[in-house]
Amino acid sequence: AGYLEAHQLMLEQADDVLFDWAERGERTRECMNLMRTLRISRDSLRQDFEKALRAAPLQSRGARDLADFDISELALQDGEAVELGIAAQNVVSRVEGRLTRNLFDVRVRLREAENRLGAEVPEVLLDPRLGVDGLVDSLGSLNADVTERLVMIKLYERQLLARFPAMIL
Repeated sequence: AGYLEAHQLMLEQADDVLFDWAERGERTRECMNLMRTLRISRDSLRQDFEKALRAAPLQSRGARDLADFDISELALQDGEAVELGIAAQNVVSRVEGRLTRNLFDVRVRLREAENRLGAEVPEVLLDPRLGVDGLVDSLGSLNADVTERLVMIKLYERQLLARFPAMIL
């Protein structure tokens, strides 16, 4: 629920930021168009985000076997994909950096619970990348330029930093 709440608050803040930009005369038409698009697309963005969150634990985030490596993955990416990827990784790094002790404590408690119960808990559920990847995926369907998507990622980061400790503890 914490990821969804952070996503919802990010959308609300994005609307406020775009309105402020439009009031200041900074790309007024583009800001108003994106505000309209965000309002219309809010439900589909949320659904895409939820789908990405549900699918993430099913996908391994660990290192893959070199035998499965596909050389075509080294192909050049477009500039926007690189920028969004860097922004997403920066969010994850900042969240992990600020909450290292919390994450360590929770992982220790999870291992203890697993040993007592004999059941494994997927560690991907503690990975802040889960929400960040879901956000980046959901923003892909939005008709916004990379700057606007980067702003939304930053707004999401603020919400995630404020809520992530309560989500994992």
